[in-house]
Amino acid sequence: MRRGFLWDGFDAGIAAALVGDPDAARDHFERVFREDALAPWMVAVREKVCELHAIAADRDAVTAWVVRGVDSCRSRLGLGPVPLAIS
Repeated sequence: MRRGFLWDGFDAGIAAALVGDPDAARDHFERVFREDALAPWMVAVREKVCELHAIAADRDAVTAWVVRGVDSCRSRLGLGPVPLAIS
């Protein structure tokens, strides 16, 4: 991963975990750990990555994590829940 592309590793790690490739997911998450946390939001991302790294082998747990995140964002935006087709 190129330095400064934290979201690339974050998103790729989630995608890999969702398709059942925990080794690739952990590799991507570990690249996020190598980024310098220069701002509070970057520290928050690292905390999420720690959680995701720990559950990367449990596809159902990662799916539930994603669904909770989407639901939370939609709620903050005043939008209702939507069924997600992640399988």
